[in-house]
Amino acid sequence: MPELFHHQHRFIGRLAIRRVRRLESSDPNAPLDVLLVTHAWHDERRARCPALADDGRCSLEADRKPLVCTLAPLDALVPDALQARVLAVRARDAAFFEADCLVTGERPGFAPLVRRLRVVDLEAQRTLARRREALALEKRFWGTHVFRLLEPGLFSQPAELAKIPPDGFMSLSIAPVLMVVAEASTRCRARCVEYLDAQLALARKLELDDVVRTHAPLRDAMLRRDAGAPARPLAADAEAWLGLTEAA
Repeated sequence: MPELFHHQHRFIGRLAIRRVRRLESSDPNAPLDVLLVTHAWHDERRARCPALADDGRCSLEADRKPLVCTLAPLDALVPDALQARVLAVRARDAAFFEADCLVTGERPGFAPLVRRLRVVDLEAQRTLARRREALALEKRFWGTHVFRLLEPGLFSQPAELAKIPPDGFMSLSIAPVLMVVAEASTRCRARCVEYLDAQLALARKLELDDVVRTHAPLRDAMLRRDAGAPARPLAADAEAWLGLTEAA
């Protein structure tokens, strides 16, 4: 969420429900894990990430590039000892697009990422740690609450979960996340309203009517919320997480 807030004028924020296989399991019938994540949704009609510059390179290198992008091709949800399997899958996918940026063994010009089931690249190690810390904070400040909100109508219904393909995801409005974050404190609510204003402007520019229909009433409801409502016990921590420092 802090990354989405920072890039509020560039990306549409969404909530995704993922069903993923555990790489450590060899049982094809093993139950899939269900994960909640926020993600930056761009206009699919343009088939291009809006952060790409004209030369095809990422324009966010010096402007808080999202950790999930910085970490690629590794996966913070997978233990270090299994990152070699992640790379094998990514290499297979890259070959489909006729790319050869991931290879087995070593060759000149390529930095080794994994050796003997260990991540050996120091920057990759640091980024993995930062990403895992960020995911833990997401779970703390909204993940557990949103899971409980969605559980009666989705997670407790096998037929509904089955609509999400294995190793796939379902993309939803980010509204439940904002509702939970906004309840942390008056300042968090004001920041969520600011985010919704930016998202509405971007959605109207991109002609994403479904986003406008969802966000406009949510923004109005947050503005009507009693400004004197008591803050939650984690208010100060949530504000620090979002980068809301005290005014000088």
